[in-house]
Amino acid sequence: MRPHVEPTETLRTALRDPASLAAWDVESLRSLIDVARVNAMLPILATGLAREGIFSKLPWRAQLVLQESLSPVHHRQKLVGYEIDRILRVVKRLKIRVILLKGAAFVVGGLPAASGRSMSDLDILVPREDIDRVESALLDAGWKQSELSDHDEVYYRQWMHEIPPMWHPDRGMVVDIHHTIFPPTGCIRPDTEALFEAAVPLGGSGVWLLRPADMVLHSACHLINEEFTQPLRDLHDIHALLQDFGKDPDFWQDLLERACLHGLGRTLYYALGHARAQFGTFVPPETSSVITRHAPVGPLAILMDWVFRSAFVPLVPGQLQIERQVSFWLLLLRSHWLKMPPKLLIYHLSIKAWRGLRPNREKESHA
Repeated sequence: MRPHVEPTETLRTALRDPASLAAWDVESLRSLIDVARVNAMLPILATGLAREGIFSKLPWRAQLVLQESLSPVHHRQKLVGYEIDRILRVVKRLKIRVILLKGAAFVVGGLPAASGRSMSDLDILVPREDIDRVESALLDAGWKQSELSDHDEVYYRQWMHEIPPMWHPDRGMVVDIHHTIFPPTGCIRPDTEALFEAAVPLGGSGVWLLRPADMVLHSACHLINEEFTQPLRDLHDIHALLQDFGKDPDFWQDLLERACLHGLGRTLYYALGHARAQFGTFVPPETSSVITRHAPVGPLAILMDWVFRSAFVPLVPGQLQIERQVSFWLLLLRSHWLKMPPKLLIYHLSIKAWRGLRPNREKESHA
């Protein structure tokens, strides 16, 4: 039997070398399942093992747990498809182009990245000049929005790249409606017009997908510059997209050109490097050579390499991972810095801090 595998290495090893699992001991397999579950990767692992023909070679208990993880994923993917159909019925008469983003695009587009990919919400992109009409049409058709404070209304409608989330009370699927892929107040300015011009229609379905290179760049921008809530799952999205789109030799040059167009060269540098480090993603040498020109230099290069490497260490149940927590905190600060200019950021964080103090003050006043 294979020697015991360290918990932080089980998931990376399993994804990069699934055939090796046939020789793993029971303790390592149990640890793998626990780590995969807490990192939102269990259904992705299950589909990968089935694809490689390893599934049936595992102990029956492991097979059962992995198989059970796929049921809610398939259910959520069906819900997403149904929600898209409902939205299109409302929006179609407005003659507005609707572009699917992230997981919804993977599922409806039939991309390999959809395998085992669960979703908590549905993301769409519509032109900014039409977003009010889309919002009004959905509200009239029964979708809901939470009542927000004056500050949160300004936050979403003036500073962010999306309006407040919507959902339908009969289904509960959250819909995020974007008008671009990064906050307009941020220091990164993707070319939104170019995103729409290069979008690809999905047959006669009435929905559109981003150009393959733009789809990768949006996933990279979302992970590297915005949210680090499910880092390995989101990095695997990038890995799966690159493995699929990269079969076209012209894709890699287009990816570099679109990264420059959208000002996402450094974002792509981080995404490619860490996808390769975690999952062994193939990146042509010439692409690596060009994208390295966007790398940070000096102390910043050392710091960012440590921050991202620490953040991508898989979360292990019951294990205190100080470096990982510190890296998450630094990446949160970095994301805020990229999204807002200093004065606006200080104002926004001050409002959030004051809100955090108010419940305590109220408790003290009633003591």
